[in-house]
Amino acid sequence: DGASGGAGGSGGARGVRDAEVVRQPGAGGPADHGLQRGGGVGPADRAALGLLTKGKGAELVARLGRSWVLRAFGSPGEVAARRGAALAGAARWKEAADAWSEAIRAYPKGMPRAVALGFSHAAFEAGRDRDAMAGYRVLLERDAALPRVKVRLAHALSRLAEDLDEADALLTAAESGVEASAPATRIARAAWLAASGRKKEARAHLESIEDVPPYLAAEVEKL
Repeated sequence: DGASGGAGGSGGARGVRDAEVVRQPGAGGPADHGLQRGGGVGPADRAALGLLTKGKGAELVARLGRSWVLRAFGSPGEVAARRGAALAGAARWKEAADAWSEAIRAYPKGMPRAVALGFSHAAFEAGRDRDAMAGYRVLLERDAALPRVKVRLAHALSRLAEDLDEADALLTAAESGVEASAPATRIARAAWLAASGRKKEARAHLESIEDVPPYLAAEVEKL
């Protein structure tokens, strides 16, 4: 999938639009893995979060593959969501987005916000920007106070060079709040500058950020 991938979509973006996103305690934050944090977390999620925190996403993928208990007693949505979280932890973004898309279809009457976040973030990382944007827009419709979601939506818009005024407004809002100095916000601003034809400023902006992944620098150069 390229930067504009997912235009046709795998059905995941449509599922995000059609389903009600249910807010759940502890499902906020970046949640790239889509696992719930907070008081309601069970032992399985605590173990999974522990592996992800240690960068052992591949081990979690293997463990889930061997878990007959989850396959036998977990709901289809739970099984798909855990697989998506594990694949995201292993940075296997395309597979993660597909798994989250499967999880979305398992919640036709309403799904945890963590599922929508997991799908949207995985789609973004996989370059399926239109799918990611569909998910982010639904999340913001339900809760406008999600600054990191705004940043990701602005970044996706910039990668597609679409609705740059909206992307600028989203980033300006993020830059006036707690996400102002976050690397993701600053990288998204560099992408916006490049998409706006201001490559020199974009390069200077990137150079001011520590430890920018090479692929992101290359991405900005292509805009």
